[in-house]
Amino acid sequence: MKILQAFAHRCPVVAMWLAAQGIGLNDGEHLLLADDADGLPTASLRLLRDPALGRNMAAHALELCRRNYSHAVVAARIQRPDADARAGRSSASRWWTLVA
Repeated sequence: MKILQAFAHRCPVVAMWLAAQGIGLNDGEHLLLADDADGLPTASLRLLRDPALGRNMAAHALELCRRNYSHAVVAARIQRPDADARAGRSSASRWWTLVA
């Protein structure tokens, strides 16, 4: 959640890969990933030395947030299973896709 908040504020992000799991992010496109805590300073220095990289990543990350995690998108995903249930259709497979 903190990573997505940083993206929404157009902040370039450096994180360990474990913190970014399951969000659909690409290293070097949306953020810089480190394998472990020892890799964080190296990734941070790379970002500090290349401000254009930070701006580019922040733009891609903001677009990813808008496309996948905006209020409208999330609300539509939540309402879809509810509408299916009222219509008598099973939406378990779609719900699993949403949370998996």
